Order: sequence, then C-alpha cells, then structure tokens
Amino acid sequence: MSYFPSQEFILFYGFRSLAADSNFDKMTKMLQATITKCEKYAKASDITFEAVKDTYTYDGIIGVNLHFKIHGDQDSILGKVASLFHFAELNKLGFCSQSLLTE
Repeated sequence: MSYFPSQEFILFYGFRSLAADSNFDKMTKMLQATITKCEKYAKASDITFEAVKDTYTYDGIIGVNLHFKIHGDQDSILGKVASLFHFAELNKLGFCSQSLLTE
C-alpha cells in the first residue's frame, strides 16, 4: 500500500558526464558510449531519457547533460529511483538536479 495510493508522480533527474582529452573526436566517442549505456538502461527500466551534448569544449573538456523522467505512483517509482542512482554511481555520473511534479 502506498502512502499516496491514488496520486501520480513525475520525477525529473539531471546528471552530467564529462570527457577530457586533447582529441575532440575521442572525447565525443567517450560521451557517446555513456549516452548509449543510458539509453539501454532507460529502455530496460521503462524510464524516459534524453541527452543534450555541449557544443563546445572548455579547457579540453566536453560534457553532456543526461535527463531522466520517471512517471508513476509512489510504489512504482521508488524502485526505479533507487535503480537510477545505482546506475549513476556505477557509471560515474554527476548528480545535478531533481524536480517533482504531481498529477
């Protein structure tokens, strides 16, 4: 039984991943590998995912913003949130933001 049995939640989580190298193409490939992992994880976990790459480098570093959206009742989202943070830890994603909406 949920604390809020009839209420739907929408959770947004933002993470960031960085790549550093003197070769721009190599950095782009490193970020693409991270994005691919995130896409596979999100699909398997029934989570919406979007990646927004930086269009510039700063001191030989390029980054990508990784946005995850989890939708459902409290019982269904709690496991997904825990799983998402475990995935982020394993892949060394930097936590940036979180938002909560209710329906």
